[in-house]
Amino acid sequence: MEVVGRLASGVAHDFNNILTVVAGYGELLRAKLEGHPRALRDLDEIHRAADSARQLIRQLLAFGRNQAMQPVLLDLAATAKSARGMLSRLIGEEVELSVVGDGPVMVLADAGQIDQVLLNLAVNARDAMPAGGKLTVETGVAREAQRVFGVLTVADTGLGMDEATVAHIFEPFFTTKAPGRGTGLGLSTVYGIVKQSGGHITVESKPGRGSTFRVYLPLATGKVVRFKTKAEDHKPAAVATRDITTSGTVLVVEDDDAVRSLLRSVLTSSGLIVLDAASPAEALETVVTYRGTVDVLLSDVVLPRHSGPELASNLIVRYPHLQVIYMSGYVRDGAGHRHVPPDAPFLHKPFSGDELMDVIRKALRARAASVMSVLGNHTS
Repeated sequence: MEVVGRLASGVAHDFNNILTVVAGYGELLRAKLEGHPRALRDLDEIHRAADSARQLIRQLLAFGRNQAMQPVLLDLAATAKSARGMLSRLIGEEVELSVVGDGPVMVLADAGQIDQVLLNLAVNARDAMPAGGKLTVETGVAREAQRVFGVLTVADTGLGMDEATVAHIFEPFFTTKAPGRGTGLGLSTVYGIVKQSGGHITVESKPGRGSTFRVYLPLATGKVVRFKTKAEDHKPAAVATRDITTSGTVLVVEDDDAVRSLLRSVLTSSGLIVLDAASPAEALETVVTYRGTVDVLLSDVVLPRHSGPELASNLIVRYPHLQVIYMSGYVRDGAGHRHVPPDAPFLHKPFSGDELMDVIRKALRARAASVMSVLGNHTS
């Protein structure tokens, strides 16, 4: 399962590069299709398909435990009760819903991802009860091996599963549903989220006697701590300064040719001078022959032979006011990312042109402030 998780994360990384290109060129094309409503409708369909692909990638990353997390103190009992309305609509009138549990059951987890766990388990239970039945969601506390856990239990009275099916139930793309009824990622996503949250999940099931899933999450203490796998979400706010003239030189270092070409197109169309390279070695050769100043380095984190942070360290010696922006198809705390400074701007692929330009403008403003600060110190 660990190997499959790493494989899923690697596939997600490569697919994020592809999605970056598809979505990016879609944005560039939109500006050229003004006055062509039929073509714009076709383009909207492309964007909708790309958004669906993004959701699929998030599921793969969750299975591989590389999904960005924002853990907070969370009451499992309150979460289950607040989800009652959503679950009722989801499972339909044929299934009786019961939500049981005396709160609070405090855990440290990502609220959105716990909602996703509950949603996926409920969907799985609904599909196991085609003729109706009862779905029970219960919260409580349990002690295992001298550790105390908050427990979220989701039980159904459905068809159940034999031992052979249970043995594979959390594997990605494994499904007992008919073709077209599911991707086989629902339970594998649950597995990845629970593991990344520091917990574990069990399942009990027998044919004709329903299934019971129990999610165990470490009970929170009074002290809030961060997961080691926590990745900051640096998604930029909506661009409010789109019409501001941008000037400066950006060095783009990206080993994927299609992504690098897209980034060059977006940046040059915004009035920037762009240098680009496919590797750190090529980037260093490029700046040696460039007579101007490089203002911003936009670099992938994982690159051939050397990493983005290593390249940045070399370039800052040459350009003391250089601003560095990192990008990656992995999450910030993913493989090869341990040397990325925690306060460095970070773009998670796929990102939009607006998101890119917002971060670039902030970097250019930060560079200007850095230069002015040095000049001020020299004149004082």
